[in-house]
Amino acid sequence: MGHKLSGRVQRLPPSKFAEIKRLMTERTDVIRLELGEPDFNTPKHVKEAAIKAIDEGFTHYTSSEGLLELRARVAKPARAFYIYPRILVSMESTDFVKFLMENAKVAVMPGTAFSMKGEEYVRISYANSIEKISEAMDRIQKLVSQITKP
Repeated sequence: MGHKLSGRVQRLPPSKFAEIKRLMTERTDVIRLELGEPDFNTPKHVKEAAIKAIDEGFTHYTSSEGLLELRARVAKPARAFYIYPRILVSMESTDFVKFLMENAKVAVMPGTAFSMKGEEYVRISYANSIEKISEAMDRIQKLVSQITKP
């Protein structure tokens, strides 16, 4: 039995996140900084810590407040995985993301995929190797300098 969506739901615009992700699905020629997906395997010490937690019985849901010890450790994060730079170019963020992917071979996400106030911003994940992040930033800088020259 099929599900029928209401007219209101059918009138919603397509997700910008889904649109950009769809464009990148088949691409192997871009440095992917749009998702928080590392380009390396889970480090051994992280896998060992996960196994230890399972062995110690940390296999059930916690209360909605979470674990006090963990909350105390993440209350002041030492780093983040995303940055939201403002793009100062004369195109919408979604168009800029597509332009960047085609011309610099770097994938990022438009800010509008995460917030109605995200226009003029892009989200860049740096859960990636230093080498790939550095190469991607060089490519972005080169392309942006070409399109913003007076």
